[in-house]
Amino acid sequence: MFCLRQQLSATETTLGEARAQLKAAAESHEADVGALRQQLLESETARGKLRAESESHETGMVALRQQLSDSEPALADARRQLEAASEHHATDKSALRQRLLESETA
Repeated sequence: MFCLRQQLSATETTLGEARAQLKAAAESHEADVGALRQQLLESETARGKLRAESESHETGMVALRQQLSDSEPALADARRQLEAASEHHATDKSALRQRLLESETA
């Protein structure tokens, strides 16, 4: 009988230790779950910010494309004016050389 009481006492001690370990593991698990929930929340918040930044960037890119498209006619006109001015300059330069040459020979 004494042996059974001793075994029962040892079993209760072992059971108590197992319960304590299980409780500690459950508390640790809850803490881990809480930390993971916090990380998930922070990740979702960051994702939302990135999405907003991406949409803002895309809106900006659309505006820049429109500005580029709008400026192309003015750019083409400026190129034509530059080419015309360059041709006029070359003609003037040639005429001035001719006059200089004529004045040197006169």
